[in-house]
Amino acid sequence: MLQARSCTPDFSSEQRSPDSAFQCHQQMDYSPVPVKGHFSEGGLTSPRGQSPSLSSAYGNHHHGLAFVSHQPFGCGVMQAPLASMQTPIRPPLEVDYCEKLARLLKSKNDFYRTEASPPITQLSDYLFVGGIPSQETAQFMSERAGITHVINLIAQEIPTRPYISNAFTTSDIHAVDTVDYYIILYHYEQFAHIVNQVRAAGGKVFVHCFAGVNRSVALCTAYLLDHHDHLEPADIVQQMHNQQRFYVLDNVGFQQQLVEFYFREVVPKRQEEEAPVVRFHSMDGHN
Repeated sequence: MLQARSCTPDFSSEQRSPDSAFQCHQQMDYSPVPVKGHFSEGGLTSPRGQSPSLSSAYGNHHHGLAFVSHQPFGCGVMQAPLASMQTPIRPPLEVDYCEKLARLLKSKNDFYRTEASPPITQLSDYLFVGGIPSQETAQFMSERAGITHVINLIAQEIPTRPYISNAFTTSDIHAVDTVDYYIILYHYEQFAHIVNQVRAAGGKVFVHCFAGVNRSVALCTAYLLDHHDHLEPADIVQQMHNQQRFYVLDNVGFQQQLVEFYFREVVPKRQEEEAPVVRFHSMDGHN
């Protein structure tokens, strides 16, 4: 279970951050106990001539964030770590993968920025992704794709249309498309539960946000990573590119969350499942 812990300022008051405001973009940790994260906002000070920073603690480690703004830091090695930091804020392998994924996405997103994506893209035999479905798309979903369930991730912005709710079983999730929004932390567990139920019943799911770029793609990617062995985030992105859904995941915060989810949740689980089973034999010959 993902867990976000708050950050605490720990500096002398010589120089304040711009506009005397900061947003602490916390790192995520993992815990068996479901805990919702929250953000800390307020004034921040730092020694004159130094970059404003924050300290963040989870587990037995304290981490420094040399970053203060209303945007989270991008994929890269943290600068000016605090002296109290015991471990890197993100392992080099994660940083490297995040940078490679960002380059892959940017190359396509920049080129296809003005191109329209398909209204619906099939990611697996049971999972489809896209933007707000039109009546024509809804008809295709029902008659040709065999979709039985629709998940609306922007229900707080655009309620599910009657031509959808009358034809499909629907679920509403209220997700936000901003770089500092922890979409996997807040919504993945509920999302995965819905998809698992639909799959168990032999159904198919269409997941949509506004344009099928960030929210729907992030949660669908997380699910495929979690439920299909040997897939990496870049594999799923490439699969979408192969189906002409070129413009996806321009939210760098979501990119980073997917990489963290992959390396900290998915990879350890796969390694545990692949570990050989050791059977111990007692001295008297009984298993």
